[in-house]
Amino acid sequence: MSGQHARLSASSAHRWLRCAGSVKLAEGAPASTSIHAATGTYAHDIAAKCAARNASPLLWLGARQEVDGHEVCCDQEMVDSVRLYLDAIAADVQADDRSWTEMPLQLPLSQIDPDLGGTADYVRYRPSAKHLRVMDFKYGAGMYVEADDNTQMKIYALGALLAVGEPAEIIEMVIVQPRFEGAKPVRSYSCKAVELLDFIADIKDAAAKTRDPQAETMLEPGDWCKFCKASAGCPALEAKQHALLAVEFGLVPSYTKLAQALSIIPLVKARISAIEELAYTEAAAGRFGEEYGYKLVDKRPTRKWKSEDAVVEWAQA
Repeated sequence: MSGQHARLSASSAHRWLRCAGSVKLAEGAPASTSIHAATGTYAHDIAAKCAARNASPLLWLGARQEVDGHEVCCDQEMVDSVRLYLDAIAADVQADDRSWTEMPLQLPLSQIDPDLGGTADYVRYRPSAKHLRVMDFKYGAGMYVEADDNTQMKIYALGALLAVGEPAEIIEMVIVQPRFEGAKPVRSYSCKAVELLDFIADIKDAAAKTRDPQAETMLEPGDWCKFCKASAGCPALEAKQHALLAVEFGLVPSYTKLAQALSIIPLVKARISAIEELAYTEAAAGRFGEEYGYKLVDKRPTRKWKSEDAVVEWAQA
């Protein structure tokens, strides 16, 4: 879930740890949020309320809310996903545990860097085992989130360790991603607490680079561009787009050129997606419309079967 207001959010660490210039570039970019991100925000909000109040997500079934300019509905899939997250929390509970929902981490993380912040979805500390567990609820279905050596989770773990202020030997970082098909919805990665200490130096170095006066020249495109709000106007991505257009294939293709082109395509797709989201945001705000040949129209809703077995059962009936 998105954390407290901080220049360097733990949720975007995968990006700014690798692309120092993206931080300053994004600060001047217009805000735009996709319907998918808005839906994830709503699911997180419901999950947090359920965890804090020991409530059932069924209480929100059918409820609608406007999130970042999008109307989002809590459907059965959202209810089931939140319930799975709550079940993962409940399955781990022991009598001596201490736990926190939506733990604010900006203050403890500021001990590492003043610009660093975030919020951990759920934290559990077990004194008897000196075991710290940090959980993150991922509602997205489009991109698999790896639990092993996850930079965002390691920053959450460091912040939680500092916030709890108790000795810990083992840190467990858990990703709960119910909607990504073909993968275990709950997956974890554990390490010794001392192993996280080396990571602090990496964070400090990357954070310092984002404040460099020449930071905007330190642009490094990668898979992190997909979630960068500066993607639409990023000169490094624009250069990649020009490079893709410049690749020429003869009757007998050069496989070196083919490999080069294929490596650029995901980056160009990220820029196209960012431009489309920017256009939607500006149109929804009434600043971009028919005078330019575009307008917002109602989307025709479609339904599809999630299970082939369900299709067979329905057809036979």
